[in-house]
Formats: sequence, structure tokens, C-alpha cells
Amino acid sequence: MKSIQLVKQYLEISGLEAELTAASRLLTKVNGQKYLVETNDWKTKPVNLSVIQSFYHSLLNSSDLAGGLYITNKGFTETVKYFINANRKKEIVLGLLDNVKAKVNWLYPLDYAVNNDSLPQVKIGLFICKGGVGKTTTAVHLATILADLGYSIALVDEDPEAHLKRISRSASLNSKINCFSAHEVEHDESLIKNHNYVIYDYPPSLQTSNIYSLSELDYCLIPVNLSPMCLGLDAEILQKTFNYISQINPLASLLVLINNEIEPYHPVSNSLRRELQKTIKNTSKAHLIPFSIKNSQHLHYWGKGLSFSGLGKNSIAYQNFLALGDYLLNTLKIHPRKSFEMTLKN
Repeated sequence: MKSIQLVKQYLEISGLEAELTAASRLLTKVNGQKYLVETNDWKTKPVNLSVIQSFYHSLLNSSDLAGGLYITNKGFTETVKYFINANRKKEIVLGLLDNVKAKVNWLYPLDYAVNNDSLPQVKIGLFICKGGVGKTTTAVHLATILADLGYSIALVDEDPEAHLKRISRSASLNSKINCFSAHEVEHDESLIKNHNYVIYDYPPSLQTSNIYSLSELDYCLIPVNLSPMCLGLDAEILQKTFNYISQINPLASLLVLINNEIEPYHPVSNSLRRELQKTIKNTSKAHLIPFSIKNSQHLHYWGKGLSFSGLGKNSIAYQNFLALGDYLLNTLKIHPRKSFEMTLKN
């Protein structure tokens, strides 16, 4: 029996009306309010952020729906929890379907327990041969999202101007994030040892002292702005960046992220994007992340006591970086641990 039929049967046994409206959708009423019910029959992978985002927007587009029930037999990626907590205009309740017992175990609110036991550490660097593209801002936002998901993060400031260290002193970062200077790590590597992720923030011009950590990276995240000043003639700045990293660390994967995008559909943006894609295509280890970080005031303001965990979870910036975290963890499998456990909160 298909999942949608099992869910319909379960709801009716529970005393709820269940009207089949599509191949995988039902309508039901809970306490007199109408809810959309959707099931997912994926065989091998958990439901990811983009699926729940699409479901949420379908709820927003229907004024007579109070919320939705999303049910699968394979679980949910950890970023789903944070999207639901940040978007409360319509309620979403998650469920795990037991196909054998034809029963739904409701999982909202839900929690994720991170297993940190002796698993490989992931090292990510932020670098491009140009200043002012948002390397430091991207490093802090990405660290915040990963820390919110339960990971421990070491931020390492490789820039002599120490922007990252100054931000860490003025902003209220998640308690799972520790920030160190390159000098501190050089003298005591144990400082970064017990962290799931190490994120390095590099200056646009590398010094001899940066070479060792760059050679140790698993991934290099390369933020670019879609502007002639950033890409240069025929994307020469990007090509220079690729060549530089590949000479030092030929094993690192190069992940290009379009950052602070203002007009994604402007003719100039389209032309620069094509130039960007052409350059990336000619570099075997390079990969364009298939979405951008949109322009937002939260990308630029570093006020005293600013907490990214507590500020702006409805903001464009938080939502974009949540999607980036989901993409890195669940599409590219940039993962320091084998699996996560999904448990109900007590």
C-alpha cells in the first residue's frame, strides 16, 4: 500500500477526516482548521530543506490553510528544524511513517543529537585573490549555521588585519564557535583539534605563514560578486585564484559561491554569470554552488553584541546561509560524521 493510503487510513482511525486531493496529498481538519497533508516516498534519503521550503510556500499561497503535516518514512535533514522554527506564519508538523504498523510518529518539535566521537575533521578555507567580496562575513555566517545545527566550529583568522578576531570580540557568537588567530594555532595546534569544522579566513594576498593551512584544506570556498571589478576581464581574478590554490593544494575541492547578489536577472549579471560558468567549467576541481547569497542588510552590519543565532532568523541572510549549510551537508556530503540521530525532545 502506498504511503498516502497508509496515512489516510491512520488519520481516519484517529478520528480525522482525510480527503485525497492529489497523488501524494490529503486535506484534513484538526480542531476545525484545515491542514494540508503531504507524504514523501523517497527510498533512500531524508527529506531536505528545499522540499520543506516548497511545501511551506504552498501553504502560504492558500489563505484557507492553517498549516501542514509533512510525513515521510526516511526522516529529515537537520536544517529542516531551523527553517520551521524561523518561519511560523503557517504551522508545519513533521511525521515519520511506520509502514509496518501503519502509524505516524509525530516529530515536531524535534531535536538532533550530534555524535562527535573521533570522526574526521573537515577544513574549509575562504579565499579569493581580491578583497571586499565578503570572505569574513561568509565565514562567520557559515560558522553560525553549522554551530546552530550542533557542530563545534574553530574559526581561524589568517588575515594580518584580524577582521575575524575583532568581529568575534564584538559579536555574540554561538557558544560552539571558538575564534583563534593563525599565530595562536601555529603555536598550539591542539586549540583546533576537537572541532568538527575548522573554517579559515584568508587575506586576498597570501603570506608564507598561510601556505601550510591552505595545503591542509579539504574545501576552498571562493566567494565572488557578480561585478566587473570582482571578476575582471575574462574572469582573470577567479582563474588566478584557481591556479594559486591548485599549486599549493591540488586535492582541495574549489566551491564558488556568488555572494551579495543584488540583481540576479539583470542583463549585466547574466553576462557575468556566463563568464563565471565558463571559467569554472575549464577547471576540473571547481564547482559552482547552484544558488547565491542575496544582498541583505544583515550581511553588512556588525553591531556590538550582535548575535546571528538570535537575530534575523527570518532574514534573507539567515535563510540563504541555512540553504548553504543544507547544501554542503546533504548534497556535497561535507560531513565530519557518519550520520545524525533524530530524537524527540523530552
